[in-house]
Amino acid sequence: MIQATSLYQFLLKSYVNETVNKIVSKIIDTVVLAAGCSARTGNKNKLLLNFRNKTLASYAINAALNSKSNCVHIVTGYQNHRLVTTFENTAVHFIYNPQYRDGIASSISRAVQELYQKVDGLIFSLADMPWVTSNHFDMLIDAFNENKVCAMHYLGQRGHPILFPRNWFDDLTKLRGDKGAKNLLDDANESITVVEAENNSILRDIDRLEDFI
Repeated sequence: MIQATSLYQFLLKSYVNETVNKIVSKIIDTVVLAAGCSARTGNKNKLLLNFRNKTLASYAINAALNSKSNCVHIVTGYQNHRLVTTFENTAVHFIYNPQYRDGIASSISRAVQELYQKVDGLIFSLADMPWVTSNHFDMLIDAFNENKVCAMHYLGQRGHPILFPRNWFDDLTKLRGDKGAKNLLDDANESITVVEAENNSILRDIDRLEDFI
């Protein structure tokens, strides 16, 4: 009886250790998309404007940095030098997208090409969503599946951030235009793990100057 109990405890411990190691070994980075031209704010770079006593983009960046993400990257384009100067003292890696005028899809593709061989999954976050928190990133990481996208939802609406596993990377590099991965995800509902948010913060962004008031 004692031997059987010891064997059970040994097998249980081995299973737990193996499971933990599998989880720990997964490298999931976050990409903050910040390359856009801010056309709706009169070409003022909204990401560098003050929102409630902080630079708008700092909310998304700090949320990612305070999460379980392995590393945080910022894709820049429009006014690249200003973004780099503003955030160069933070623990982020900059990825410049010279085709930023082609739309958000070009930034997603650029990030995937840069990080393809280095990670098991990538979380994509928008730099103009100040209400997203580190907890949202952690919820996605905890739900990570090697075969499915993990996407934040609220009352049936898909929002951001979104976590893509490696087997989606090839499709992401083929994206074009301003809709990002929306069409790709709309056609793949069965391959998406829904992660439910507690409120609509994962749906809200800052688009116009009046939103800063």
